[in-house]
Amino acid sequence: MTKYELPFKIVHGFDYPEDMPEKEIRKSVSNRLASLKAKGFGGIVTNAAHRDYLNNDHLWRVLDIVLAEAKAQDLRVWLYDEDGYPSGGAGGQTVDGDPDLEARAVVMMHAFIKPGESHTFEFPRGHEFALAAASYKVKGEDISRLDAERAYKRYDVYGKTSDLTVVNDTKDLLFTAYFVKKHVYEGTHAEHNVCECRRYIDITNHDAVRAFIKNTYEKYTARYKDEFAGMKRENGLIEAVFTDEPSLMGVYINAGLYPPRVHDEYDDTLPQYPMTTWGKNIDNRLLTDYGINIYDCMIYLFGVDTGAAREVRGAWYTEMSRLVEQAYFGQLSDYCYSVGLPFSGHILLEDDIRLHPMFEGNYFSLLRHMHYPGIDMLQSIPETVYDMAFTPKLVSSVALNYGREHVMSEVSAHAQGGNVTDDQMLCSQLIQYAFGVDTFTSYYSETFMEPEKYNKYNRCIGAVDDNMKGKDFTSIALYYPYDFIAENTTTHIEGLSKDGDMVRVKNACADGLMKTVKELNDNQAVYHFVSLELLEKADTSEGFIDMPLYNGVFFESLLIPPCRLSAREKDVIARMRRNGVHVYFAEDFGFTAEDSGAIICIGIADAVAAAQSEGKPFHVGGDHKGIAALYRNGNLLLVNAENRDKNISVDTGSDTADVYDPLNDDYIFAERKGSTLAFTLKAYAAVIIK
Repeated sequence: MTKYELPFKIVHGFDYPEDMPEKEIRKSVSNRLASLKAKGFGGIVTNAAHRDYLNNDHLWRVLDIVLAEAKAQDLRVWLYDEDGYPSGGAGGQTVDGDPDLEARAVVMMHAFIKPGESHTFEFPRGHEFALAAASYKVKGEDISRLDAERAYKRYDVYGKTSDLTVVNDTKDLLFTAYFVKKHVYEGTHAEHNVCECRRYIDITNHDAVRAFIKNTYEKYTARYKDEFAGMKRENGLIEAVFTDEPSLMGVYINAGLYPPRVHDEYDDTLPQYPMTTWGKNIDNRLLTDYGINIYDCMIYLFGVDTGAAREVRGAWYTEMSRLVEQAYFGQLSDYCYSVGLPFSGHILLEDDIRLHPMFEGNYFSLLRHMHYPGIDMLQSIPETVYDMAFTPKLVSSVALNYGREHVMSEVSAHAQGGNVTDDQMLCSQLIQYAFGVDTFTSYYSETFMEPEKYNKYNRCIGAVDDNMKGKDFTSIALYYPYDFIAENTTTHIEGLSKDGDMVRVKNACADGLMKTVKELNDNQAVYHFVSLELLEKADTSEGFIDMPLYNGVFFESLLIPPCRLSAREKDVIARMRRNGVHVYFAEDFGFTAEDSGAIICIGIADAVAAAQSEGKPFHVGGDHKGIAALYRNGNLLLVNAENRDKNISVDTGSDTADVYDPLNDDYIFAERKGSTLAFTLKAYAAVIIK
């Protein structure tokens, strides 16, 4: 086993007093790194210490010592790109230098005004300026069918900071909406995290991200470029850079959670109206590329369920995702590639597709720019990690389709306060490996277990990688229904859209997707996610799906989870069906295949069973539910995600296969009948059939 197969330990900022002799610093650093190596870690993720971030000569010299000692001890190194998180602010320097680079949002104030009455909207304290305002005649307090083009009156408010008084001089009930732009801080992830209250950059703004690069990446490059590994991680000391949880800040989150440090004072008395992030130049992009004047239909971002509203939201979130892709992920990736520093890390709240449009965008579009796409796994209860398979499967699918060799996971037991067993810690990582992760960056405490046992458990992960690394076997392409989720994404307004149809249908799609993923996993299916853009470019002329980018990736069939299909998606399906590709639609949660042209399957289980029949190279029988599986290079990894022993059988088509235990580096007994092996898979244990 080589050093490249062992987990990293995340160690933020080796910090020592200015008056501490260099000899003592070096000894302390050397001892700590030696301790980590003795615990089975293959490297560290680190950065210049946070104190006076990246502007302290002493702490730069300390980092010099850390890197020199890591090199001497044959440890790998990744750089972490921020003072805490979320990445982008350079410890606050980016926004401090130019407040115009700060994230923005649009908020909506609204009122129902009865005939003969009036309402005054006070311009909200702490906001920038007005964008638009309009009144609509409505029958009751339900705007779900409102037509934005049929406004009763529009008000000349753009750029103003004054109150707006609306008098209802009609015989009808008026619904009035007043839209105002603001800096995004209070109530968001920028304020409510576990690191620091700090204003955040606009990740749709190319200049803001460029300033972040100048404040961080260029400083690391100027000092350590000769140590960068290039695009092959074994070629140098510093193998990659880790960016942490960049996001759009247009959602209120984590109310009541305050970090220990405050960089920017906050004012929690500011009003928190319903909002959505305002992207850099988003208004002009929608007008130029879609013919949509967002100022005339801004209400569609806040709660209308019509075809026109869904079309606007689809365009809005498509362009927001493109802005994030171009400004943040594309720009960082291009810079990293130019200096030979692979780009990695993860983004915020990957585990729920309903949050993707609001916080970042289309994961295939964004993460394809990472040289090592990554995830965050805050859970270490194996049963929970197994149920959260969507996250590692989605990101590892991006890696597969775009030819990325490695997938990273930042692992911890944060959700459990660190209180999990040793076996749960190991099993939760091996489950992720089975779902496509191969590189682990660890926040587990350095004293999580005794050093000898820590070494054994970390080396088990290395042993699994030694046996399982290589190219994935492919069979089922599972559709990522991002566009449907996006067009049904609105900012919730109590009484207007919280319980509206679009919210229910979005939840149903997300629930159907999770149920489909679980059914696939419980049957050890071989599957990967695919995006609409990739399917449109795929060659299906031979009766299977030959993916367009990475040579050798193809799928036998397409499985569509419960959702409502657009005309664009139906066109792709029709082409595939004409060419003989099997396309299965899981009818559930009120969704039907309609005229999609797919092979209709009544229920998710039937759709999965139909897709599974396409030629899986192995079969797991017996008590097989709750077992994660990965098939590579003829080897089969099985991980028991439950705290009980399971009697299973495995048919791999070979009468010479054996059952290997990677934790104890030994083979276990299995009863053999031809090509079928029967054995007991212990609670929270993993085996490799090879």
